[in-house]
Amino acid sequence: MKPKVNPMPESEVAQRLLAAASEVIETSGEASLRVQEIVEIAGVQAPVLYRHFGNREGLVQSAHLARFIRELADEGEMFSILAGQADSKEEFRAHFDTLVHAAAHPSRRERRRTRLEVLGSAMSRPELSELISRVQASTYSKVVDTIASAQARGWVRADVEPVSFVSWASSAMLGLSAVEHYGASANPETWWIRYHSEACAAILFGQD
Repeated sequence: MKPKVNPMPESEVAQRLLAAASEVIETSGEASLRVQEIVEIAGVQAPVLYRHFGNREGLVQSAHLARFIRELADEGEMFSILAGQADSKEEFRAHFDTLVHAAAHPSRRERRRTRLEVLGSAMSRPELSELISRVQASTYSKVVDTIASAQARGWVRADVEPVSFVSWASSAMLGLSAVEHYGASANPETWWIRYHSEACAAILFGQD
């Protein structure tokens, strides 16, 4: 049976299976996921899992995509709401700087790690990669629109391409996650936030 990728099932049973799979992956890694364990946790029989997700691979991909959606959604919403409230270039810059600091805060380290793990798992899964690309484009569309609106008001440099900027800025967050995991610095957020904030300001606003 082919995988069925469904990160947001309506069925309560499928939701239980997905929650169990996500918990196992987050706690012990994808390789440790066993169908029998998942159905026991969810309180169902194996055929129920296969009906909703096709096979183990469908469940794994669904869990990865669900985790990615969950961790990405609040960040995009936070940006579009806060930055969209600005009434001047100065307010927009201040809100943007606040958001950069919030996104890179140590309290969000696990969220960044989750995103990096999911993207890594998708590298050898073309279908999952495509779904992630769609989710990311949809989620960040509000951010792109907010920057484009600020640009139309003259608050952002005219030569900045909002889609390209958002793509660069989001990928930089993955770099922070890698530094947090592999780097020698005990508190990389302290210097990373400064560098990233300065880079974003130079790109969006130029040197005032």
